[in-house]
Amino acid sequence: MIPPKKSPASPSWLRGFTRACLAGALAAGLWAASPGAARAAESFVSDADQFVAVYNAAMTAFNAGKWGEAAGGFEAAMKLIITDKAPQLPPILYLTGAAYFNGQDNGKAIDIFKKYLDKFPNGERALEVKLGLARSNLRAKKFDEAAKLFHEFEAIPALRDEAMTSEVQAYREGGKPEQAIAVLERQIAPEIRTSPQANGAITLAQLYAEKKESGKAVALLKTLETKAALIENPVGLNAIAVKLGDEFLEEKKFADALTAYRAVRAREEVLKFQRNRIAATTARIDYNLKAAVGNPALMAQVQMQNTQLKETLEESKTMLTEFEKLPDFGPALLMRMARVFYDSEKRWESIVVYNKLLTRYPDSKEREAALFGEVIAYAEVEQPKRCQQVCEQYLKEFKDGPNAGTVGYLSGAVALQAQDFKGAESYFGKMLETAPNSTYKEEMRYLLGNTRFMLGKFDEALKDYNKYLGDYPNGANVEEVTYRIALCSVFTGDYEKGLGLLNAYLEKYPQGIMASDGRYRAMVCKYAATLYPDVLKDAEAWLHDYPNNPQEGEVEALVGDSYAAQNKLEEAVTAYQRSYKTSVTDEVLNYSLFEASKHLQKLGKWAEVSKMFEEFVRSKPDHPAVVSAMYWIGKARAKEGRMEEAKTVMVENLKKYIAEPKREAVELLLQQLAQFCSKRPR
Repeated sequence: MIPPKKSPASPSWLRGFTRACLAGALAAGLWAASPGAARAAESFVSDADQFVAVYNAAMTAFNAGKWGEAAGGFEAAMKLIITDKAPQLPPILYLTGAAYFNGQDNGKAIDIFKKYLDKFPNGERALEVKLGLARSNLRAKKFDEAAKLFHEFEAIPALRDEAMTSEVQAYREGGKPEQAIAVLERQIAPEIRTSPQANGAITLAQLYAEKKESGKAVALLKTLETKAALIENPVGLNAIAVKLGDEFLEEKKFADALTAYRAVRAREEVLKFQRNRIAATTARIDYNLKAAVGNPALMAQVQMQNTQLKETLEESKTMLTEFEKLPDFGPALLMRMARVFYDSEKRWESIVVYNKLLTRYPDSKEREAALFGEVIAYAEVEQPKRCQQVCEQYLKEFKDGPNAGTVGYLSGAVALQAQDFKGAESYFGKMLETAPNSTYKEEMRYLLGNTRFMLGKFDEALKDYNKYLGDYPNGANVEEVTYRIALCSVFTGDYEKGLGLLNAYLEKYPQGIMASDGRYRAMVCKYAATLYPDVLKDAEAWLHDYPNNPQEGEVEALVGDSYAAQNKLEEAVTAYQRSYKTSVTDEVLNYSLFEASKHLQKLGKWAEVSKMFEEFVRSKPDHPAVVSAMYWIGKARAKEGRMEEAKTVMVENLKKYIAEPKREAVELLLQQLAQFCSKRPR
């Protein structure tokens, strides 16, 4: 006998319903075919022989899956029944409804099932008929009627989960998500213990997400992580988890997004689950057959069970085959997780995820995007060397990639940041040649000039700057380029030309970003031309216009140089002392401090030398020049005839600094102490 076919989407209770139809048909067919049964039917039908023939033909069609023919035959058989008390009527009504149901004629199935329940509310097949009626209403999109019928089965433990699943379907398709949520919340309470409940939790998480109740959705995903053994559809869970994660990411709910993405099962895990499920189902079928050998009654029951198991087995195999055709979602998931970390300002964590993707999936289509993401992240965490390495890897693998221009620009930019000027020159020069249409062409031309400027290649830098002005007369860096062109002349010693270019810049940009430095450089040019009075006049104006400017120390040093050049040593000393006190660099501080000392010595003012250095030591006790200052303090006191004080100063400071090899002047102090000790007192 050929088992009846089932709807592909039918739940397990529906498959049980179809099996029950088959069992009922089998019993009814055997009864109708016997001579005794035909005689027994004479008092309930108009023509017993015709009834038996029509019924048996309908059963043959039913068993062959010819649902329309079977339903028509059963309808014809019922017309021969002359009383509602006929025992043949309930099973024939039941089989007629089953035939219409299996044939997808939901309207007629509903009419027949209702007729059965009206006439036989406590009939032997009343429960299966009510289930068939509920399912027929769901198929016919009569959602309210279907939900009401399914709700009645919540009280039956064996049918509760599957009935609630269909009840949820009715509410969702009927546009009533709130009622669906209420059913699902009842279904998974107090905890998830069955696979249908786990599937319901997946659906409930999706509905929570649609209502923007992310907290509840995330809580369910966390619960499902502890119920992995109950999840029969990991593919569905993955789809919902990714959807939730994407929505949370767009809403910048980064923690929730990570929780959702972490709920996604790996491809290997899903494949293993499906294969294990197939193996377990196959083993169950074999076990049933072996257990029923020699027991005809049990064999009939086993065959019905195995029919359902074989259907489940085919579904599992189909799902496995379809899933195997899908590309591995792992790389795309890791890209999403990396974006979560990056967007939430966790750059190092994003780098870890990018590395994981590149290592685990070296040939994935996401490799280009992962390398680029790594480049950007390394640049932002200020790891220039590592960033350069990844840039080189990217350009090696994707020289024509969608982000090649950006990566090429960053290669030079991070080299410049790391003060690898030769590397930056190479990267920028190469990119300007190989990517002439790059979005960053203007910036690279500007930075190439700056790089060569830093390398002291002023002639080449000048060419780059002039090229920039020619190509981008209204570019973002025109002012600075104009200024740097003037500096090229200054730094190559052409002070006259440099002064002219600086004055031109200052005339065009009197309040420009480089105006203060420009006026200082102009003073340097005038100093080179021995125009000392002009330098002093310009310096006075500069100090007035730029109070508390970081370059104040340099300007005061230039004032000191101008006075010293005119042999105005008192004024020079005063300017140098102002310079070292206001300087922001050790270079200017050391220069001005010791220039002031040198001129005080020329004036024979050893007491002033000692006083100046003592003041310096008090104000900057940890400065590298302190040891040198001690040397001059000792020398100054010796010059004043205070030898014992000088020795005391030497010894006290040697105790502090003798163990510090980086203090180069310590050796000078030792020599000085030795000299002082070797001299006889007068």
